[in-house]
Amino acid sequence: MLDRHVVLLCTGGQKAFPRIHVQDRVYVNRFTFIDATERIEIAPHTMIGPHCYITDHDHGFDPDTLVKHQPMPSAPVSIGKDAWIGAGVTILKGVSVGPKAVVGAGAVVTEDVEAGAKVAGVPGRRVGWRVKNG
Repeated sequence: MLDRHVVLLCTGGQKAFPRIHVQDRVYVNRFTFIDATERIEIAPHTMIGPHCYITDHDHGFDPDTLVKHQPMPSAPVSIGKDAWIGAGVTILKGVSVGPKAVVGAGAVVTEDVEAGAKVAGVPGRRVGWRVKNG
C-alpha cells in the first residue's frame, strides 16, 4: 500500500520492464520518494517509514562540467522480504537490503545490508542483528 503523498518517479527513456517494482503486502509511508532510472525492487511484507528517499542513480561530479550535463551513473536497488526501513532513511544506488533487515531512522545506506542485520547511522553501519543469518 502506498500512503498519501508517496512519489514514484522514473527518469530517462522508456524501458522494456518496470523500473519500480513494489511487490505484495508492502507498506510505503507518507512523503516517501522512490526515484528510478534502472530498477528499484521492494519485496513482499516490507515496511518503509515516512520521509524516505530511495534512488538507483546519482550525478557525476567532474569539476570541469556543469552538474546538469554530467552522466547519471546508476545501479539497481533491492529491498528484501520483511525488511523494515525507518523514518527518514536514504538508500542510494546499487544497494541491496537483505531480507528481515532493519534500517534505523535517519540512516544513509551506501553499501549492502546483510540479511537480518540492524543498520543505523550516516553512513549506515551494522549495529546488531534482528535475526542472525536472515
